[in-house]
Amino acid sequence: MRFELKGVFQQKGNEKPFCKSIEAENEGRAKEKLLSLFGSEHRLKRRSVKITEINKLKE
Repeated sequence: MRFELKGVFQQKGNEKPFCKSIEAENEGRAKEKLLSLFGSEHRLKRRSVKITEINKLKE
C-alpha cells in the first residue's frame, strides 16, 4: 500500500512543511519509515517531526 504523510519538521529553529509518499504495509510502518528517512537524510530527531495527516492512496 502507498500512504501520503503530511506535517512539519523543525530544522534550525524554523518549521518546514513536508508531504511524502511512502510504500508500507500499514500506517504504523509508514510513520516509522518516514521518521527513519528524515533521520538519515536531514539528521533530525524523531521529536522534531510532527505528522499531521496520513492518507491511504488509491492504486
